[in-house]
Amino acid sequence: MWKPIEDKVKTERVIIIPDGNLFNLSFESLTYEKIKSFNELATKSLLSKYDISYNYSLLLLGHKKKNIKYENDFIAFAPEFNYKMKKKYRLSVTDSLLIDKTYLTLLPQPFSVDLAKKYSKLFDGNYFINENASKEIFKNEANEHKIIHIGTHAESNNITPELSRLIFAKSTEAHENNSLFTYEIYNENINSNLAILTACETGKPTYQSGEGMISLAHAFNYAGSESILTSLWKIDEKSSTEIIEFFYKNIKEGLAKDKALQQAKLKYIKNAKGRTKAPIYWAGLVLIGDTTPVDLKSSFPSTFTWYLISGLLFILAALYVLKISRK
Repeated sequence: MWKPIEDKVKTERVIIIPDGNLFNLSFESLTYEKIKSFNELATKSLLSKYDISYNYSLLLLGHKKKNIKYENDFIAFAPEFNYKMKKKYRLSVTDSLLIDKTYLTLLPQPFSVDLAKKYSKLFDGNYFINENASKEIFKNEANEHKIIHIGTHAESNNITPELSRLIFAKSTEAHENNSLFTYEIYNENINSNLAILTACETGKPTYQSGEGMISLAHAFNYAGSESILTSLWKIDEKSSTEIIEFFYKNIKEGLAKDKALQQAKLKYIKNAKGRTKAPIYWAGLVLIGDTTPVDLKSSFPSTFTWYLISGLLFILAALYVLKISRK
């Protein structure tokens, strides 16, 4: 599939606008030749050669488009779905017929909570976890941030894509609707430079006649998010958390989003052990939309800044020692 156009691709940055079932393919995992181990994916795949991102239409590739500079850098939502939350909810429901049994079976997501806390602090942002990561709080607080991070579960509906949903925390109300459906997102304002959707299959699209490819990620793009880091299939929480940590560090260094994700995946492959190097653990995370860097005003200093500070401190220390020795 790639070989016929290989000699025509002269740039490091590649934007792919897939059609139909190709929306389910992670092009980065394609290899130039048969590989003998997953280690070779770091050198013999499209990931190793190109900064790949995706988009929905040529009309969305506005070269003169200016990115909006939002005042707030970062906000995160991570309902952990831990045992304590579920127990509290279960005890609060007096009528067993009304209890949401699916909610009680959701796997806990401790890595997502740790990620939300860590980068809210480093990016001088805010986070909502556990019971506070509710649908209503998300709708009220998420809009107009440079980065909106959502670490939760999702459910993809292949028959009716408008009913694909993100799952947020429940309070003690049995009848509470804690699902944010795709059709609702299309009517929301979720403006951001980058939305992180680390739930399963948030980027998995379904074709709908007259509308094209519909997915949770497409809904976020329509609702105002310039780019979305999303998943094409069911992902492992631990491995996706590692990749996003590498990605965030690259974003802070000023890298473009597509380059930041490429470097994060390559670093993950280098550090991963055994079967976790397989594409199923990393290739499903893809970037859709705008690729320009995120202009973060308040977070930890870059590597260059640390070198500069260290150099100045060394000079000052040397001058102090010289002054003391002369006395």
